[in-house]
Amino acid sequence: MRALKPLKPYEPLEQKAASADPGGQLALELGSGRREQPRGRDGQDHSAPAQIRAALEAILDARSGRRPVSQLQGLTHPRLYRRLALLPPLKEARFTLRSLRGCRLSPRIYEACGTAHTPSRAFAVTARFERTETGWRCTFFDLVRPRRSRT
Repeated sequence: MRALKPLKPYEPLEQKAASADPGGQLALELGSGRREQPRGRDGQDHSAPAQIRAALEAILDARSGRRPVSQLQGLTHPRLYRRLALLPPLKEARFTLRSLRGCRLSPRIYEACGTAHTPSRAFAVTARFERTETGWRCTFFDLVRPRRSRT
């Protein structure tokens, strides 16, 4: 029978000690706010890189008409750029990208999915990115809108 190993104590501010200021009051130095990264069941880090999140937010702004599509030229593949330029802007309120999860398929390919919220609805977002010399470029984007009810 195997015994369980004890957990290591978790103290995020252990290295940052409290120091006294000249006035004699105690001040606590806080480190840079490190956010907990989402982890899947496999224990891998599934958080999206910041550049991918920023690109998706820019595409959502362009789809809602709050940003000109011409600003997406360097962030998207030319075929996707032409498709986004032809689509009329959605009549929704501003989209807020709340959750974003991703999977690195290879060192040069990243797929992401998440949810974009408006004040009244939530939408699914899917995207595929490829790594170029200048950074991540979106090659596929889809905003999954809910179907209308049949009643």
